[in-house]
Amino acid sequence: MAWNSCDGISVRRSEAEVVVAAKATRNEVKHLSDIDDHEGLRMHLSFIMFYKREEAMKEFDPVMIIKRGISEALVHYYPLAGRVAEGPNRKLVVECTGEGVMFVEAQADVSLEDLGDSIGPPCLHRKHFLYQLPASQEILASPLLFFQVTRLLCGGFVFAVCMNHVVCDSFGLVQFLNTVATMARDPHAAIQQPVWRRDIFSARNPPRVTCTHHEFEDVLHHSTTTTSSSHEDLSHESFFFGKKEIQTLRDHLPQNLQKCSTVELLTACLWKCRTMALDLDPNEVVGVSSFVTTHGKVDVPKGYYGNAFVFPMALSKAGLLCENSLGYALGLIREAKGRMSEEYVRSMVDLMVLKGRPMYRTQGSFFVGDMTRVGFGEVDFGWGKPVYGGPVGAIPLSSYLARFKNGIMVPILLPQLVMKKFLRELSKITSEEEFDLSKLQRIAFDSSRQYKPLIFLAAPIILKCIWEAKARTEEEVESKKHNEWSLVLFLTISVQFAMPTFTFLLKPIALTGFVVSKPSPSLSLFTLQSFIHQFATFSFSSKLHHARVATCIRTQALANALSVADRSLSQPSS
Repeated sequence: MAWNSCDGISVRRSEAEVVVAAKATRNEVKHLSDIDDHEGLRMHLSFIMFYKREEAMKEFDPVMIIKRGISEALVHYYPLAGRVAEGPNRKLVVECTGEGVMFVEAQADVSLEDLGDSIGPPCLHRKHFLYQLPASQEILASPLLFFQVTRLLCGGFVFAVCMNHVVCDSFGLVQFLNTVATMARDPHAAIQQPVWRRDIFSARNPPRVTCTHHEFEDVLHHSTTTTSSSHEDLSHESFFFGKKEIQTLRDHLPQNLQKCSTVELLTACLWKCRTMALDLDPNEVVGVSSFVTTHGKVDVPKGYYGNAFVFPMALSKAGLLCENSLGYALGLIREAKGRMSEEYVRSMVDLMVLKGRPMYRTQGSFFVGDMTRVGFGEVDFGWGKPVYGGPVGAIPLSSYLARFKNGIMVPILLPQLVMKKFLRELSKITSEEEFDLSKLQRIAFDSSRQYKPLIFLAAPIILKCIWEAKARTEEEVESKKHNEWSLVLFLTISVQFAMPTFTFLLKPIALTGFVVSKPSPSLSLFTLQSFIHQFATFSFSSKLHHARVATCIRTQALANALSVADRSLSQPSS
């Protein structure tokens, strides 16, 4: 075994060995689907799992147990012991030669406790625990799976796997790993039988593209600002979203989007913050894709382990994405996912054939994969569930959402200067102190018509307050140029005069969320925040859980009531 010491950790690796199926298997050629051999999947992906010590397993060696499980599982998943080859028109096939997969055992001089939170993505010590693939490693004529099992001082271990993406997706890999785990515990146990059936995702005859696929559209106008950068310049960071952060993001949404999934919400947040950090030309078109499984949309048999996902893309001009609320980004993402249907899947498969398996759109694009429900955290080799199981980290242009402790960890790769801007934007949008106009607009969707008359009933009272406040406002404002500040002072002083009189009218208006019109364009977010701060001094008690949101609601109702009253005065009588 050879020692490798770095980052305060020493790991001793054995020579790589080949693990073959426990029994003889068929020698044949199997075709991959038209999704499998897509250009963008011709790559390797790595996943890692950390297991703590299990007292009941102290007499067993995880290396030997898992190696045996792999050998037994390859009897059922024998194509994974073969090699990928390229046929006419670059069509990929798997030659089931039974050559086996690669396996390395290792020993680290640290315990799981020593590693702490560094096990989450991006795994700080990943180069110690992953099978070291040569930089020139190709997907053709090469093993399809690479394993490394590293024993830890505490009795726990680290399991890492690197897969050739053309043969399976993350769900397919987890299905195989669960079989390995079952075989490791009991070689005679019943398993979910694997299904090859790659013809399910083969093009129709004749192939026909019937849907719009933005994710494969050619980009005619290239950006002057890209995310391409040398690996040395890239910063690899991760961000944790717990219940508090996720709820704060939801507070930015209008009522009609409140029931969105957490994955959709985080995808919108990442897309918006990333685009703002890149500081692109406002007219540049940017896109985001979420990987969506076809299970439930296409009749995929249980046990299928090939690539079975599509990634519909949402598009927007960078300027619109940055200027609008989080709800704008989320709406586009949900609209894109809403296009997902069986016909959409069939159309995409046909496009692969007609266009020669084109590379997905990369210019201005961002891809987000949901690993929270794939099942890496459920794989049990006999030592229980892993403390963490999922992707090792992000890859260029892509991020993954992974379960970590009581929340979701999101690794992301960006140039160092862009990463600083991204962190700043993300901090703003996840801060409880940050107000967004979409919060105020949200209440319009739940308005009740029965409260419309109340605003007009309040108008005479408010007008009286306006008249009494006029003199004081003029004293505070030196020039008509200060229109915005005038409005702040005007509203604040008006509130002081009016509060005792119209609180009983304002409360039902605020609680039902009726909004007459959107805020004046001249009323900036900063101005509104200033007004909210002043208004909070006079705000009435509220039983609403989020007091800050309640204040926003009350402020919006008041501002619009004043606006309506002012307009009604300025209109000539008929």
